Amino acid sequence: DLGGYEAAGGKSVRWGLIYRSAGQPLLTPQDVAAVRGLGIDQLVDLRSNEERAIAPSRVTQTPITSINYSLGDLISTSAPHNGVDVYRNFPKFLAPQLKIIFADLLHKQAPLAFNCSAGQDRTGFVTAMVLSALGVKRETIVQDYLLSTRYRRPEWEMPELNPADHPNDPAVRMFSQYRQRPNWKTPDRLIDDQGRPFLVGAFEEIDAKWGSVDSYLQTEIGLSNTDLENLRALYLE
Repeated sequence: DLGGYEAAGGKSVRWGLIYRSAGQPLLTPQDVAAVRGLGIDQLVDLRSNEERAIAPSRVTQTPITSINYSLGDLISTSAPHNGVDVYRNFPKFLAPQLKIIFADLLHKQAPLAFNCSAGQDRTGFVTAMVLSALGVKRETIVQDYLLSTRYRRPEWEMPELNPADHPNDPAVRMFSQYRQRPNWKTPDRLIDDQGRPFLVGAFEEIDAKWGSVDSYLQTEIGLSNTDLENLRALYLE
C-alpha cells in the first residue's frame, strides 16, 4: 500500500487505493481471498510476455491489463550486472505502462495495483513516478524503494522452471540462473558498488533528458497540470 507518505500541500497519500506487488503465480487460495478483500478494481501487470506465460497471475477475479514486449528486449538494451544502467532505460521503456496506470487512476479505477515479477525494479520505478506525481519528496521515494530488500520473498515470486522445457525463453533462462545461486532466497540489495540506489539511474535519466519528473510526466506520459491536480484531489487527504 502506497498510502501514508507526506505529499503535495502537506497532505498525505490516501491508504487503500494504490498497491504495488510482486508476481502472483504462487498465491494460495487464502492469499487470493486476502487480495479479493482489498477490492482491487484494476491490476496492471508490468511483466513481459514470457513472464506472464510461464507464471500467470492467480488474481483472476480482477481485470488485468498489460503491454506486450519480450524480456529479451529489456535485457538487450541494458548493461549487464549494472542496476543503475538498467534503470536508465525505464523512463522510455515503461512509458506505455505508466500511461495506462495514470489513465486508470484519473478515471477512478481504484483501488489499483501494479506488479512485475520481483515487485522491486519495474514496479519500483512505476511507484516512484506515481508518488512523484502526488508530490512525495524524492528522498522519501528512494527510501520506500529500498524497502523491497526487507519485504521481498524470492521463493514466492516464480515457480521452479526447467530451461530444457522452454528453449530460447529469456525469462526462464534468467530466473533459472537466479535459483542456482546458493543464497537465492535472500533479496539482493538495490544499491551499486558506490552505495547508490539503482533507482537513482532512472531519476538521473529523467533529469538529463526532460529536466524534471514533472516535465517527463507532461511530455512523455501526457499528464497536464489539471491531471496532476485531479490526481492529488483523488489520492491525497
